[in-house]
Amino acid sequence: MSFFVWLVVLVEAPALAAGPSPGASFTWTVPAWPVPVAHECPRQIDLQYGQPLPSGLVDPGTSLLTCSGTLVPSSDLAHYLLTDAWAGQAGFRGEQLTLDRAWYQAKVVDLSAPKKVPWSQRPRTQRTIGEIEGAGGVALAVFAAVELLGAVRP
Repeated sequence: MSFFVWLVVLVEAPALAAGPSPGASFTWTVPAWPVPVAHECPRQIDLQYGQPLPSGLVDPGTSLLTCSGTLVPSSDLAHYLLTDAWAGQAGFRGEQLTLDRAWYQAKVVDLSAPKKVPWSQRPRTQRTIGEIEGAGGVALAVFAAVELLGAVRP
């Protein structure tokens, strides 16, 4: 594994673990470097299957390790990187959901606020206009019938 991969793991792991608080915008600040642990390895050491251990990792006289560290399997690291990519996408969806929620909240406030309805759109006005139209239609039909019957009879 390269230095860049470890750098990504060390820098992004705390930020990913903390995550953004719901409803807040996420600002990424790089955490302070932790205090070194006693007897930790001074650098990253790559281990590969079928290869001898790198020099300086094991004391040749005692066959004991010369430093402490954590060996992370490659598949775990790959899973972390995939999870990190997924979390980035989920963060975007979270921002979109926040925007959607704000839009719906504004709609609810807008719909619940009392509004002055124009007189032409009030139910009583609409009902009255409908009654006048209905009466006019009936009068027109009666007039047409009288005229037709009068024209047919000599």
